[in-house]
Amino acid sequence: MHKKTFKSKINGIDGVLKFRALNLADEQWIQETYPTKGNEVDLDLGYFAHVLYRQMLDKSQFSEIKVSDIDDMGREVTLNLGGYKRFMSMVDGDQGKVQLMESFTAVCKMSRPSAGEQKEQEEKKKRKTHQLIFTASFISLLLIIIGVTKALGS
Repeated sequence: MHKKTFKSKINGIDGVLKFRALNLADEQWIQETYPTKGNEVDLDLGYFAHVLYRQMLDKSQFSEIKVSDIDDMGREVTLNLGGYKRFMSMVDGDQGKVQLMESFTAVCKMSRPSAGEQKEQEEKKKRKTHQLIFTASFISLLLIIIGVTKALGS
C-alpha cells in the first residue's frame, strides 16, 4: 500500500519501527498542527516525535495506559498516556534523541524527490513543452499552407 517506507531502531522502543513517506494530507496536517514551523529548522523533539508517530505504520505499542505520577505540587495523580506522547516518553537517552532526529530526516527525505529525480522530472517537463510547441508550430504551418493553397486555387 505504501510505496516508500523507512525502518528505524530508536533506543527505548521495542523492535524496529516502520515509517511511511509524507503525503499531501500529512503536509497539510503539519501546516495546520504546527503553523509556526514553516521551513524553519530547530530541534523541537516533540514536533519530530509527533510527525514520526503520524507516519508510523504500526502504533500498537503506543496505546493509552494509565500512569501514576507526582505533579508539580506534590500531589499523586493518575495520567492517561498514549499515542505520540507515549512514544516520546519511551525514547531513551541522547542516542534515542539522535535516532529520533535521524528518523525524522529520513522520512522527510524519502518524501521529496532526490536531486536526480527532480532534474529528470524537469527534463521531462521541458521535453513535453518542446513537443507541444513543435506540434502547435506544425499545425500553424499546415493552416498557413492550406490557406495559401485555397487562395491560389480560387
